[in-house]
Formats: sequence, C-alpha cells, structure tokens
Amino acid sequence: MGIRLYAVGLIVLITTAISYAIAAEDESSTWKENSPFVTIDAKFPALDLLPPGSVLKNVSLPQYENRKKIGVITATQMKVVNETEISGENIHIYTFSASGDQSSHLFTLGGSYFFNTQFFVSNLRTILEEARFRAVGAGLRFHSDRQVGFLMGPVTTYINTEKLDKK
Repeated sequence: MGIRLYAVGLIVLITTAISYAIAAEDESSTWKENSPFVTIDAKFPALDLLPPGSVLKNVSLPQYENRKKIGVITATQMKVVNETEISGENIHIYTFSASGDQSSHLFTLGGSYFFNTQFFVSNLRTILEEARFRAVGAGLRFHSDRQVGFLMGPVTTYINTEKLDKK
C-alpha cells in the first residue's frame, strides 16, 4: 500500500510539474491568465512570485548586466499594487560605473514605478547626488527606458566645482 501510494503521489507530482511547464511556455494558457501572481517585469524576476497587495519590508533589488552590478534599489517597504504598479517608501537607487564604483545616488521618501509606461513617479522630497552635483526637489518624474526625467520644483542644486572637468 505504501509503495503504491508513493507511486501515485509521484505521478501526480510529475503531471503537475509538466502541466505548469507547458503553461509557462504557452502565452495563452488559462493557468497564466487565472494565476494570482503578477508578471511584473523581466528586470525584476523575483517580483513575479508576489500577488497584488504583497508588502515587503527592507527590500534590496540588485541589477546586473553581463555579470556586473549596474544598480541597486533599496526600500524600507515595497508593495505590489497591481500588475502595472509597484510602490515603495524610503527608496534609495544606486548606480555603478563600469569599474564598479558608485556613480550616482537617488533618494526619495516614496514613489511608484509603472511597468506599462516605464515611469517612476514621486511627489515627495527627492535628492539626486553625483560626484559633481547634488539636487533636491519636491518630486520626480523619470522614464527608465529612455533614462530621462526631471525633478519637480522648487529645486535646489549644489554644484561641486572642484569635481568639474577643467579644459
């Protein structure tokens, strides 16, 4: 009886694994459509396992390109709002140069990233720092794919003239 039950359980497990593998390959699968999980973004595959409403504390999401760290996003709290939005509190975004040195740091008290538009939006105090300058604003709009954005005013900018390239 024990071996027979084990064999039946193993068959059920293998059949379930195969059906999940087929569903993962088939974009029109009803399993994917009815899944409680949200397909977030290829840049953050770990977030695919979280259903909407999930809240994570003290999050750190590194980003790599060709096995080199290009960025790290940290937040004291991150929430999967829905399939197109993730929000966070006390967000730090660090970027790194090709040599591995930190090249910039962005801090904001809170904001949301929208996967469908690739916009990061914050209506709270935001600080952007690099070696040559520091800018403080009342919010931020940033398009992650085009790598362009602007700080919302009022904005205060500090320029470090010692770090400017002198020609």
